[in-house]
Amino acid sequence: MQNQYVSRTHLSGAKETYTSHTDVYWFVTVLAYPGDATCMSYVSSGVCDQTRNRFDGDWAGSTTNDQRRQGVCHEQGHSIGFDDSVPEDDVGCMSNGPNGVLSAHEIGHINTHWP
Repeated sequence: MQNQYVSRTHLSGAKETYTSHTDVYWFVTVLAYPGDATCMSYVSSGVCDQTRNRFDGDWAGSTTNDQRRQGVCHEQGHSIGFDDSVPEDDVGCMSNGPNGVLSAHEIGHINTHWP
């Protein structure tokens, strides 16, 4: 099983020294799409230390609570380094599953690195 985030985010280094800055920040703005997650600061080449998540205001104001929950879960997943999909049948928020929550597979990856 491929590890989806250990090498891409400093957040995965929970066993390392903790830094006292904000790791993830988000805000609502004007976008042409529902949302995105962008690395804003790197610890070293290719390793993200701080992520910005943006959400479109029109999207946030016109969707259901479940759709917003799905979008926020998905972009927060990117903040810890998850890819857009996981090897599952569309059940977790990273594979656009309908429930807006992390799947058991996604939670397993998190628990492996943040015991």
